[in-house]
Amino acid sequence: MFDSPERINKERHDVIIYLDNCKIQGAVYLPPGSRISDFINAPVKQFIPITDAVISAIKPGEDWKYEVEFLDLNKNFIVTMFPTNAMKIK
Repeated sequence: MFDSPERINKERHDVIIYLDNCKIQGAVYLPPGSRISDFINAPVKQFIPITDAVISAIKPGEDWKYEVEFLDLNKNFIVTMFPTNAMKIK
């Protein structure tokens, strides 16, 4: 994947995002030292760029998955979002 000029001075953060009917695993790029919550709460940006995204079903009985290099996600549809490095698997 290519590096765009706006991504040069940003750090990759792998995230999991839940919407009402699906889960998105992908990456967001933030300025060094930024937090995902700051990124989400920025009122000027309605859409979040997600790269290397895997979108999959979460409802029982549904089994589908899409992989896309890039998508713009409308923040209004996010139920929850967290960095994958925050997960504690037991």
